[in-house]
Amino acid sequence: MYEKLRPWTEIESCRCKTVTGLVLIDLLTDNPIHCASCRGEIDPERLQLTENEVESIVRWHSVASALYRLWLDSGEYEHYAKEKLLDPRG
Repeated sequence: MYEKLRPWTEIESCRCKTVTGLVLIDLLTDNPIHCASCRGEIDPERLQLTENEVESIVRWHSVASALYRLWLDSGEYEHYAKEKLLDPRG
């Protein structure tokens, strides 16, 4: 189940002894889970996420990633995508 959030390339991973906070962010990688302290990527297995938690993050990342790429495209949907990305409830 964790493989859905594992990157296929070497990514700068969190090496903090203790994870005190998380940030979900799309940085154009497969794993949106990052350490709030060092900003390194955190393997979901390290957090012992449940299958439901993994699936929720995968669904969020799918939508956020699509909107981010739409915004990066800078086409006719750029404004729409930017609004959705900036909406904390989005």
